[in-house]
Amino acid sequence: MILSFAPHGDLSAFNAEIDAACRAGEGWPNTPEGVADRFLGPSEARSVETKRRNEGAENPKTATLVRIEDGLLDDSVRGTWTELRFRRADCGWRLIDARRAYRCGRGDHPEAYVAGPCP
Repeated sequence: MILSFAPHGDLSAFNAEIDAACRAGEGWPNTPEGVADRFLGPSEARSVETKRRNEGAENPKTATLVRIEDGLLDDSVRGTWTELRFRRADCGWRLIDARRAYRCGRGDHPEAYVAGPCP
């Protein structure tokens, strides 16, 4: 259950990094997973689940990726739920929206995700 989420904010600087990587011939911008890994960084969770949904069967123009992390080694934050939305560009994929919610290790709703901060 997600009670609330926090939008990430301005993504233009990160998309400029994608543009530069495309010009340099780097491969990570070519898939939503590659862009997500670069944007989110490595996970320190004991459990990571990633789901991708394409909008369209062949040659999709947009995609949504959800990454759920659980078992973080933090006394207040147990896990995170992150949703990233992508749009295909001439070279690679661009991040058009990012939202994150946190699963707190203690508090009133330990099974729910909230915008934060955790108590």
